[in-house]
Amino acid sequence: MMLPQGPNQRWSLDFVGDAMACGLRFRILCVVDDCTRECLALVADKSP
Repeated sequence: MMLPQGPNQRWSLDFVGDAMACGLRFRILCVVDDCTRECLALVADKSP
Protein backbone atom coordinates (compact mmCIF):
# COMPACT_ATOMS: atom_id res chain seq x y z
CA MET A 1 0.00 0.00 0.00
CA MET A 2 1.42 3.37 -1.00
CA LEU A 3 1.85 6.09 1.62
CA PRO A 4 -0.31 9.19 1.15
CA GLN A 5 1.63 12.19 -0.16
CA GLY A 6 -0.83 14.87 1.02
CA PRO A 7 -3.90 15.47 3.14
CA ASN A 8 -7.26 13.91 2.19
CA GLN A 9 -5.70 11.18 0.04
CA ARG A 10 -6.53 8.38 2.48
CA TRP A 11 -8.55 8.17 5.68
CA SER A 12 -8.67 5.44 8.30
CA LEU A 13 -11.85 4.45 10.14
CA ASP A 14 -12.03 2.62 13.45
CA PHE A 15 -14.64 1.86 16.10
CA VAL A 16 -13.90 2.08 19.81
CA GLY A 17 -16.39 1.14 22.48
CA ASP A 18 -16.89 1.13 26.22
CA ALA A 19 -19.60 0.93 28.86
CA MET A 20 -20.67 3.28 31.65
CA ALA A 21 -21.03 2.17 35.26
CA CYS A 22 -24.82 1.94 34.78
CA GLY A 23 -24.30 -0.62 31.98
CA LEU A 24 -25.07 1.67 29.01
CA ARG A 25 -22.76 0.70 26.15
CA PHE A 26 -21.56 3.20 23.55
CA ARG A 27 -19.37 3.18 20.45
CA ILE A 28 -17.39 5.93 18.73
CA LEU A 29 -16.44 6.00 15.05
CA CYS A 30 -13.02 7.66 14.64
CA VAL A 31 -12.01 9.10 11.25
CA VAL A 32 -8.31 10.00 10.89
CA ASP A 33 -6.40 11.50 7.95
CA ASP A 34 -3.43 9.15 7.37
CA CYS A 35 -1.08 11.89 6.15
CA THR A 36 -1.61 14.58 8.78
CA ARG A 37 -2.78 12.23 11.58
CA GLU A 38 -5.56 14.76 12.20
CA CYS A 39 -8.80 13.48 13.68
CA LEU A 40 -11.47 14.52 11.19
CA ALA A 41 -14.52 13.21 13.04
CA LEU A 42 -15.67 11.43 16.18
CA VAL A 43 -19.23 10.14 15.91
CA ALA A 44 -20.73 8.67 19.09
CA ASP A 45 -23.81 6.50 19.43
CA LYS A 46 -25.17 4.11 22.01
CA SER A 47 -25.12 0.41 21.25
CA PRO A 48 -28.29 -1.68 21.33
